[in-house]
Amino acid sequence: MRRLLQAYLFLGISKDEFQDRLGQALPGANGVHRFKKDRSSFVDALAQLDLPAAMTAAVNFQPTWSDILTERLRSGRGKAIKGQKRGRGLEDFTEALVREVFGDHYEARCQFTGIAGTEPAKCDFAIATSPPF
Repeated sequence: MRRLLQAYLFLGISKDEFQDRLGQALPGANGVHRFKKDRSSFVDALAQLDLPAAMTAAVNFQPTWSDILTERLRSGRGKAIKGQKRGRGLEDFTEALVREVFGDHYEARCQFTGIAGTEPAKCDFAIATSPPF
């Protein structure tokens, strides 16, 4: 049942944990047939799981840039091209924040050599300790 997927996503729990909690709040079968047969009890059980509060919190949530980065990381990878587009979009988003904080005192998509002079490595952003580069 697609609506149950949305319910446990709002609650931020796994499908298994959701089914366990729903089973405690509403003993017996908890599928679409149960919902159609006894909607009131089913909705009451969802309310016992604090679903309305979780939905309200999600709708009114004001994300920060770190929340967005965390959620994008959690979203995992899709097909290679789609993943690359998401990655580039994340880089562009992050670069806008870096530019806002550090102005032009950074380099993007470059090689970085640390203080110890070790082998250079690729990096998304290098921020100078003292401008200019």
